[in-house]
Amino acid sequence: LQKKNDKLYILTQYDEMNEEYTYSVVLEDDTNVPATLVGVDNVTGLAVMTADISGVSRRVADGISVAKIGSSDNIRIGDMVVAIGNPMGSMRSVGYGVVCSEPRVEYLQDRKLDVYNTAMQSVEHGNGAIMDTDGRVIGIITHKFGRESSLCSFIGISDIKAMLEKLMNGTACAGIGIVPMDIGSNYFEDKDIDCG
Repeated sequence: LQKKNDKLYILTQYDEMNEEYTYSVVLEDDTNVPATLVGVDNVTGLAVMTADISGVSRRVADGISVAKIGSSDNIRIGDMVVAIGNPMGSMRSVGYGVVCSEPRVEYLQDRKLDVYNTAMQSVEHGNGAIMDTDGRVIGIITHKFGRESSLCSFIGISDIKAMLEKLMNGTACAGIGIVPMDIGSNYFEDKDIDCG
């Protein structure tokens, strides 16, 4: 997600974590750096962790590239996408495929998310980021909202950008408990409600 003041911020799946365990980030030279949980969003199952890299070699620290965040607002069926992280069940793996459906809207407490399916095969406990062909993160792999268990599904990044900023700052994502829903123009007619 971000690197500042010798700290890395890492987006991960909270649903895959156990707070009784300790976690670390594995760097390019296989150095393990302890990671600390900073923020959790229980609605999406996403979390942000931080790792202090001040003790690693300057060469390795300077070589860490921060992922560029793109937009998921203009994703179309047939767009080529790349999965990085742990999409095939092993570290540092890469998969690729195409977006194979229009986004499915998931209505959640105080927000809604666009969830896309890809033609890539889903792997249990596999997680990571979905990138466009320009190397920008446009989505986060999800198992929580994937209805087609054999396909790799992802949450569009544009829907969670504001939430990620809050998690990185250790700020709780407050809400008032409303679940939004799109309704058609004939909704009021069916309820015999005059909206004129």
